[in-house]
Amino acid sequence: MDDPQPKKELPKILHDWDPSLNSQLNLPFEKRDPRLEVLIDFGGLRVWEVEGKDVREGYEIDFTEGGNAAKYEFIPVDEIWLDDWLTDANQANELWPTLLHELTEYKLMGAGGMPYADAHKEASIVEMNARLNPIDIHKLVYKAAHEAMDALGIHGDMSESKNLKGESTTSAKEKPSDTKTSA
Repeated sequence: MDDPQPKKELPKILHDWDPSLNSQLNLPFEKRDPRLEVLIDFGGLRVWEVEGKDVREGYEIDFTEGGNAAKYEFIPVDEIWLDDWLTDANQANELWPTLLHELTEYKLMGAGGMPYADAHKEASIVEMNARLNPIDIHKLVYKAAHEAMDALGIHGDMSESKNLKGESTTSAKEKPSDTKTSA
């Protein structure tokens, strides 16, 4: 028996998606801005908490944990996106390593022109080392943000950085060797 209505074919890549097809395909979602709130403002580079489900349904099905403009063309160049599940109280230890991974990957791909697979591998090594020695994770993130901004030509004043609680921070100006550690 012939189907009276031919089925529409989905586009091969999501950025070619025509939102008007949603109603024709009876899809339950639409493309919308997934950004929820700024988690960290590095004074030129913002880290956004995003509704991960909205990103996966409206932009990229493979979006997992986080992303940057070098990997995903729908993310603005001055933003890093982190999936909202990372801000859940039970996942608090996941946010900083994931952010470090995204910043490292962004620097390598965006400024160095490294292919995604290679940049992802390098960023995963940096992330794993930080997970094994989490004491300096905040310094590593601020250093990576500074390096990414410099490498990508994103201009801003990191002395105006805000942390997750909206408090000013001067971590961006410190060098790891400037901080005393107790033995």
